[in-house]
Amino acid sequence: MELRPPHPLALRPSIFIAVSPWPTPAQVGRRPHGEVNNIRGWVYSWETEEGCGWKLSRGWPPPAAASEPQLKGIVTRLSSRQGFQLQLQPDGTIDGTKDEDSTYTVFNLIPVGLRVVAIQGVQTKLYLAMNNEGFLYTSEHFTPECKFKESVFENYYVTYSSMLYRQQASGRAWYLGLNKEGGIMKGNHVKKNKPAAHFIPKPLKVAMYREPSLHDLTELSRSGSGTPTKSRSASALLNGGGKSPSNNDLS
Repeated sequence: MELRPPHPLALRPSIFIAVSPWPTPAQVGRRPHGEVNNIRGWVYSWETEEGCGWKLSRGWPPPAAASEPQLKGIVTRLSSRQGFQLQLQPDGTIDGTKDEDSTYTVFNLIPVGLRVVAIQGVQTKLYLAMNNEGFLYTSEHFTPECKFKESVFENYYVTYSSMLYRQQASGRAWYLGLNKEGGIMKGNHVKKNKPAAHFIPKPLKVAMYREPSLHDLTELSRSGSGTPTKSRSASALLNGGGKSPSNNDLS
C-alpha cells in the first residue's frame, strides 16, 4: 500500500521547535522512489543507499531556497565509442578530439527532466543544441532544442537524442553522434545501435546546479539572438554538414 505524506497544512512541528512553522523530516513520511518533495522551501531527497526514506537535504533559510542550486548533476567528459572525447569549442565547433586534457571536453550534465539533460560546456558556458534539420550547434541560452534524452544502451553505453525532433514518418529519434574521424554528424543520420551514437560519461565530480531558465525559440527569433532553426541557420555555426555520410557512417 502506498504511503502518502500528510497534507502540508498538517505539517506543523510538535516537539521540534515550538515556534517554528517548518516540518521535521519525520513528519514528511515516505513517497514513491524518484520523487522530490518541496514543502514551504524545504527540499527532501530519497536516500537510496541507506534505504531510509526521505531525508531533509536543504536547510535554513527556507524562503531563499528557490535561488539556491537545487539540481544534482555531474561534471564529466563524454567519451565516444569511436575513440574520441566530445569537444565544444568557443567558436561553436562541436567535434571529437583525442586530447583528453582539453578543457573543452569537460561538460556540465544538468538534469532538466526525467532522464532528460542539458549538456553545457564548462569552459565556454554554451549549451549543446540540435535544430529541426538535425544540425548540432551551440547556444548561449537554454531552449527546448537544448534538451536531450539520456538513455542507457547495452554494455552501459549512453545515447543522447533530441527531445524536440525525430523522423516524422517512422518516429525514429535523432541522436548526438561522432563519425570515425571524430566529426559531428547530423542527428537524423545517426542510429542508436551504431558506435557513433554511443558515449560513456566519465564523471569528474558531482555538482549542484540552478535550474536553467528556459527561453522560447520564437522569443529569441524576434530578439535577433539567431537560434539556428531552419529559418535562422545562417547566423550560427552548424555542425554535421559536409559530405553525405556513407553507409558505414550511418550509426
